[in-house]
Amino acid sequence: MLLEKIKPDIDENELVRLLGGEEYKELSYSIRKKLKRWNEKLDDFLRPRLLYSIHKIKSSRGSLILENNLEFKSQKISKVFKGCSTLVCFLVTIGNDIEKEIIRHTLKKRSSDAYILDAIGSVLVENMAKKFHRRMEKKFQEEGKALTIRLSPGYCDWLLEEQRKIFSLLDSDKAGVELTDSCLMKPRKSISGIFGIMPSTNRKIYPPYNPCSECEKVDCIARRDVIFEHEKESMSY
Repeated sequence: MLLEKIKPDIDENELVRLLGGEEYKELSYSIRKKLKRWNEKLDDFLRPRLLYSIHKIKSSRGSLILENNLEFKSQKISKVFKGCSTLVCFLVTIGNDIEKEIIRHTLKKRSSDAYILDAIGSVLVENMAKKFHRRMEKKFQEEGKALTIRLSPGYCDWLLEEQRKIFSLLDSDKAGVELTDSCLMKPRKSISGIFGIMPSTNRKIYPPYNPCSECEKVDCIARRDVIFEHEKESMSY
């Protein structure tokens, strides 16, 4: 069980998308003013924590079975993890303080601030997960290995109830995150998930299997490009 320190950043493009725009300059002056104000205050509300563990894979035929016989039931996940010998299980959160601030503004009927802060929280916790995936990608590249895409319960055919299995692999108390009876996480701005580690050919990493490539739901908010995340991000630099 390992704890990592990662400070999240705001992905401006993703934030604008969540706020219903296409470009930052298209947002209204009042919203841009609020975004600037909240950005200056964020350090007061962020309590980022990241927890992860690494496990050997026993089988990936039809479902994903770990060495301790814990089974993740999903045919699509088993395809993602084909050829992987190891799995990384992770949990990231930005803490509960930002949620308290969202609730406070909601109760005071400051719906605009609450909505903006909620979008910021979603972008920040997703950024943490991306940064962790990228950090692990660099680490395992040095060992001649590659990573699969990240997957979370509720994605594709992987049931949300399988969240309990991820939590059984992590001491979530160390991250300050708890799982409700309905398998939702508290604090709400938290992400759990898994990704696999596979051998790489001559250290050149090819895009791994992505279930989105076979899905016709092109308007899905969780849809990922077939191209590997680190490649897409590098193109914007």
